[in-house]
Amino acid sequence: MRYGKLSELIIMLEKKGGGKLTALKYTEIILDGEMFDFWIEGMEDVGYLLMMEDGTPYHKGAATIRREQLEKNGWIGWGPGTWLANSPDLNPIENLWHVIRSNIRKRKTQPRNKKELEIALMEEWKKLDIEIINILILSMPRRLQAVIEVRGGATGY
Repeated sequence: MRYGKLSELIIMLEKKGGGKLTALKYTEIILDGEMFDFWIEGMEDVGYLLMMEDGTPYHKGAATIRREQLEKNGWIGWGPGTWLANSPDLNPIENLWHVIRSNIRKRKTQPRNKKELEIALMEEWKKLDIEIINILILSMPRRLQAVIEVRGGATGY
């Protein structure tokens, strides 16, 4: 997400037989796919952008390698090395997920299985009001100031 725009929602399906998402698969589908395309489009639209990811293990592993490759080739802006995982203080996407969860809970018919949940997520993502995204993006200076004021502790975000 960025001011005035949402990327496509990519739902990562579970591997047959279980197993977690690997850094390699994340890089292939997200970093080299939708996220990279969204970043390039943003750079063309508004200039310099900072790509922000949380600190989950496959984000850190895959993103660090890809970031180094991109920066070596002159691409700058693929986020700093570390953001806290699931930190609503510093990552407004966490607040957007809360909005989507709330919207799904308000539906007359709740998803009963993974396929119905996937459909509901895609529908709610497409219905998101761009003003909600803009408000979350514009809240970043206040978020950063709040974190500074509590010296890295929890804030109201």
